[in-house]
Amino acid sequence: MNIDQSWTLIEKTLKSKFPSVEATLNSGASLEKLDELEALVGQPLPADFRASLLRHDGQFDPTRQLDLINFNRLLTVDEMIQEWRLFQELFIDFDEIEWLTPIKIKNLVWSPGWIKFTDADGSGFVVDLDPAASGVSGQVFYRQNSENETETWADSYSEFLSRLATLLDRGEYELVHGCPYVDI
Repeated sequence: MNIDQSWTLIEKTLKSKFPSVEATLNSGASLEKLDELEALVGQPLPADFRASLLRHDGQFDPTRQLDLINFNRLLTVDEMIQEWRLFQELFIDFDEIEWLTPIKIKNLVWSPGWIKFTDADGSGFVVDLDPAASGVSGQVFYRQNSENETETWADSYSEFLSRLATLLDRGEYELVHGCPYVDI
């Protein structure tokens, strides 16, 4: 399923089951904002991630209670830029984590090639443009602020979003505080 098909299915499900969550989805990001994010990261965004951001530039949810996925709110491109800059400032001088064996994800506290695109109290899903040797550029993993993940959730943003769309469409989610919780 491509990005537009995934979003169409997600929007349909949200509209019928979670209209308050659907109402938080922003319209698409501007090309200028996407170019700014690419310039900051120093490499092109994966085409599927870029297409998704052109469809929806995160969520506007002042309540922080209408999360799209598993207590995670979609970040806007501006928020991604802010988070990237903050993490660069905080973690740029950290060495590799010696006890962590990198398989697909580098054993770093933070990499300049990581773009966090959701937020749940500091944790969030990340598009990885700087994978370890066995990883693939554009893979998605979950970065918790309390531990370093070693597993990816999907090999691409498109695969991640497609899986989310399919699970929501099939009703394979739990209702937690009025929002969908899925086992991706």
